[in-house]
Amino acid sequence: MMNNFKYISLSISTAFILSACGGGSGGSESSLSSNVNTRISTDYSKYAWGINSNIDSTFKSKYSVSDNAHINITSAWSKSNKGKNIKVAVIDEDFQVTHPDIKDKIIATYNTQNGSSNVTNTNISDYSHGTAVAGIIASNSLGTAPNVDLILINIDLSDSITDTTSTLTSADLVEAFAKADELGAKVINCSWGGGVPSQNVQDEIKRLKDKNITVVFSSGNGDKNGKALDLDLVGNDDESELSTVIGVGASAADNDVAYYSNYGSAIDVIAPGGGSNYIGTPMIGVPSLDLLGNEGANVGYNLINNDYSFTQGTSFAAPTTTGVVALMLAVNPTLTADRIRTILTTTTSKVGQSNGADYSVGNFDTKRAYGKIDASAAVQQAEDDI
Repeated sequence: MMNNFKYISLSISTAFILSACGGGSGGSESSLSSNVNTRISTDYSKYAWGINSNIDSTFKSKYSVSDNAHINITSAWSKSNKGKNIKVAVIDEDFQVTHPDIKDKIIATYNTQNGSSNVTNTNISDYSHGTAVAGIIASNSLGTAPNVDLILINIDLSDSITDTTSTLTSADLVEAFAKADELGAKVINCSWGGGVPSQNVQDEIKRLKDKNITVVFSSGNGDKNGKALDLDLVGNDDESELSTVIGVGASAADNDVAYYSNYGSAIDVIAPGGGSNYIGTPMIGVPSLDLLGNEGANVGYNLINNDYSFTQGTSFAAPTTTGVVALMLAVNPTLTADRIRTILTTTTSKVGQSNGADYSVGNFDTKRAYGKIDASAAVQQAEDDI
């Protein structure tokens, strides 16, 4: 059995500022308000600092968002039709398939726990992690690749908010990856982890890579005090370190690595995930999807109408990167998994140099890997490879 997962403990406040990192699981849809089916998608791109270079000025000033915090995505969208026809799988927990921002993008769902197509709920807490992750990829106004086709695959992650125990096994993970392949995914997002995967899981991920299916993993959100972990140290093991995946850490609104973002010599890039450079300083997350109506974690905060929320963690840096991979494949579907990694790591923005970043050895910085992803540069290089 897999154990010691770093499962995502999000603490969501009723304000822009979030405390802690990661994610959690969702609430029961059976009690959703009666107007769920009449809700419409709302454009909150003015708060999407990770992808929008022209965010709301008051918001930008209040939360000290850097002019360059975004990933330079505009021209990437125009070249790639925002990822149209690229199949992206999200292996996660708890998806609200009725959310208006993603419901029309979903082409398949699968639950590894019972073999059904019902992926709505496993555990109940105060956040729907899978919904938020899927939104970072495919939300109409908040996603990096809003025209992709979504494949949602439910696994049972543990919930550190309620101390529930996961029943997840290696067999479940192999099944999840195999199902993503069977359903035609070209990119697979994994915003979870925290241990050494079993050999059969490693073999399955390698099989996918050999088929040029790109697997993206988040690097993790530090220890119980939020301090980033050095994954090169003995005992700090993570799936994001596998040579067969793309490992992603998080950048903050001040355009540098987030304080909680785990790092190491095997991590590839960082991407907007919310937060700050320093523990204790004001933090702003990235906006994504929340459960609809009164089930949402953002109840009572009308600025984003309860259906959307700000969140933070490497859990959301990974899907930002996954969306960019989809854009690359949209312009050049012949890209290999190895070439995708090379393009992502050689087209980055070298952030944090005023804070001591040092890319002098191999263009790699200890905490920032090869740098922050640049969507337009990556998509342009993908196109140039044709």
